[in-house]
Amino acid sequence: MDGSGDTLTLGKTQRYERAKETTRALQAVHGDGNELVGAWAFINHNKSKRDQLFSQSKSVSDFSLSVPCITKSLTVMYKGGVMNKRKYQALRSSGMADLFPYGKLIEHVNGLRRPEIFSFPTIDGQYSNLEEHVRLILEYYIKLDKSQNNSFQIDWMGKPNHFQLAFGGDGAPIGTTDGATSMLVSVLNAGQRIQSRDHNHLVCLAGTGKESHPEIQEYLCRVGSWIQKIENSGMEIENVQYSVSFELLPCDQKFLTIMAGELSNSATYPSTFANIHKDDLKKFTPGPIQTWSYAKRLSDAAKVRAFKLKNPLSARTKITKQIASLKSRQEFLPPIGKVVDKALIDPLHVKNNTWEKVNRLIVAEVVTSSKAHKSQKLSDLANDDPVKVYHSALKTIVKAGKVAKKFVNWFDNERANSDFSCRFTGEDSTKVANNYLSLLKKLVSTPLSSQCVRRFHVIAYMAFHLSQVTVIMSKFNPTPDGAELAEKHAGLYFAAHNLFLDTVGLQEWTLAYVVPAHVRQASDRFNKGLGVNSTQGREAKHQAIKAYKAKTSPQTLYAKIMTHEYIDCLYLPTLDPSLESYTPSKRELIVLNPGDCTDIHLCDDPQVCHCSRYMSIIHSCCQARVVSSEARQWFNASL
Repeated sequence: MDGSGDTLTLGKTQRYERAKETTRALQAVHGDGNELVGAWAFINHNKSKRDQLFSQSKSVSDFSLSVPCITKSLTVMYKGGVMNKRKYQALRSSGMADLFPYGKLIEHVNGLRRPEIFSFPTIDGQYSNLEEHVRLILEYYIKLDKSQNNSFQIDWMGKPNHFQLAFGGDGAPIGTTDGATSMLVSVLNAGQRIQSRDHNHLVCLAGTGKESHPEIQEYLCRVGSWIQKIENSGMEIENVQYSVSFELLPCDQKFLTIMAGELSNSATYPSTFANIHKDDLKKFTPGPIQTWSYAKRLSDAAKVRAFKLKNPLSARTKITKQIASLKSRQEFLPPIGKVVDKALIDPLHVKNNTWEKVNRLIVAEVVTSSKAHKSQKLSDLANDDPVKVYHSALKTIVKAGKVAKKFVNWFDNERANSDFSCRFTGEDSTKVANNYLSLLKKLVSTPLSSQCVRRFHVIAYMAFHLSQVTVIMSKFNPTPDGAELAEKHAGLYFAAHNLFLDTVGLQEWTLAYVVPAHVRQASDRFNKGLGVNSTQGREAKHQAIKAYKAKTSPQTLYAKIMTHEYIDCLYLPTLDPSLESYTPSKRELIVLNPGDCTDIHLCDDPQVCHCSRYMSIIHSCCQARVVSSEARQWFNASL
């Protein structure tokens, strides 16, 4: 081939040998699996060479062997949802002839450099070599940071060349009989992007929804070993040595107990985050919470193991009593290792659970005040019946259609046998937090007993303070005096629950004592808000997994989902960094005027309104942490 010639003038053997030599040279520079990316980066950086190359190409087939063709083809297949073979081929036949042939594209996908993949022994599912996967993830962020086609910048959080990671798990809604469990890794240095689905990377998908399954436990032990190895050795990438640490375990409290090797939250000592006896949850406890030490975890796990060996036939209740006698909740060694000490509360689950509780309190009041007979349907009730007003307001004011639909089904078919329960999503809790006051005002305008009206004032008082805590704990960036404000508002919320409704449990205690402490820790450790530990992006990832599942056959479900995830969130944006994008959520909480909570009014008629007096009575009691005689008289001695 001369200086102006074309490789097609060479013989077939010569072209093959030159291609092999070129590949080896590129691999030596860019690493095995990255040769195409490196070649295209060189060509694209040298405009004159790129133009010369394309001007010499004799047919579109030359382009079909290039990195931009692969990028375009994979983008067409993956962005906006995985495209099936029939649609892809139809699109290629209808004018997009420069797309890679489907069969060749699948061959390319199957030959990609990926972390080693393992299968579980007896359950469906797959997981990757965490060390290899983390390396690919960190390489991706380094390339993004250096790219001119993307606004991304690594946030070193005051620790240059130190990557801080999070590992967590939760149930995955992919519709299998036994459920599924997903495990995800995110990089805190990615900033607020960790609250999006594309920056939570799937490293395991197991075909069981039981987090306590022995093979899940074994996997978590393996993860603990990988974490220790990664943290001890760090990673060298592009001749730069980076230190790596796992700092957070974003997940719900149920899954956290599995990673910590603990009993469930119904244990005598119910909290992973603090040494608190279940009988003390209602007490007003001044001062910082007492956390579990890792040394005590190890010591207690060893004592429990010795007890089981000595008493192999002991009933489960005897084992849990033995653990309680140690003033502990620890049953096993923590599978995840010492990183369990760094765990913080997930603000999203706290938000959803507390606002769902507010809604249940409202439902209990409207059902008690309703004149509905046991067999009467909601559609048969009078328009001013509290139940019907609640349902109408839920649809038209709160605009929580899914909750409204579940309420109708419960009221018509299930209320005789159970209390209303509806698991809130982030969207549901935000809508109720935004509109609870309008909802309560609508209900107060209906015929209600004075007792019910007063209880609605207590609920309004609680919701006011809960809304303030929710805003503080959900923020990714720190709030000035956030911990102090969270402590103040959460304390008043807890006091109202404790004094007037007597419905305090682990949930309310956690909001009052754990959340403020963890807001402070997030600020001290990362200079971030507690939103840094939110599972918002992980919940969004579940929807992506569900969409992958819809385009995948059951026979190859787990392998294909892992492949789709890798290409969509790592390989494609590495090829073309402009494909990586992040748009912050616009669904923000509406913050009430943080003035005096006694300014809350549920009545519109100033001639009959006693809201200010009611709120002052409640507020005085909550500040003093005791029910006054005036309050007892106000509640007609019902306390």
